[in-house]
Amino acid sequence: MRYRFGAVAAALLLSACGAADPDEAADAVAIQDASPVPGGEIASLLSGRTVYARYDIDSATLHAGDPWVEYYRPDGRYYYEDQRRSFAGRWSARDGKLCFSEKTATVCGDVYNVGSTVYFTQDGPGASHGTLVGSSTRIEQGDVEGLAGRAGGS
Repeated sequence: MRYRFGAVAAALLLSACGAADPDEAADAVAIQDASPVPGGEIASLLSGRTVYARYDIDSATLHAGDPWVEYYRPDGRYYYEDQRRSFAGRWSARDGKLCFSEKTATVCGDVYNVGSTVYFTQDGPGASHGTLVGSSTRIEQGDVEGLAGRAGGS
């Protein structure tokens, strides 16, 4: 499973301590006083759209600032691509959170919409608020990149 999500608390701590990446600190501050997008609005925000985004954290294979793109099909399928790989999974809005299911695992997190930027988080074990994982750079209507076709979906 890709490392896509991660803790707002940790990102906020980084910003308070002078994070090495100014963008990461700015993203953490941007959502500090924001309310998560209500569950009923998550689908209308993402369904049928391509989200261009960047990671806000480092993982074993990707780094803060690395780009990724996803297409959220209205039927609950999604297609993901970064510079290393692409794959498909399922997405849903449940219990007020955006959830991704890939193979046998499901991860969920709050979504924040601040200005024209959507911020994605992932809940961790025992966490009520998740780690800031990524933020959109732009959102377009439709499958702009043809991700569904490349992933073999229709």
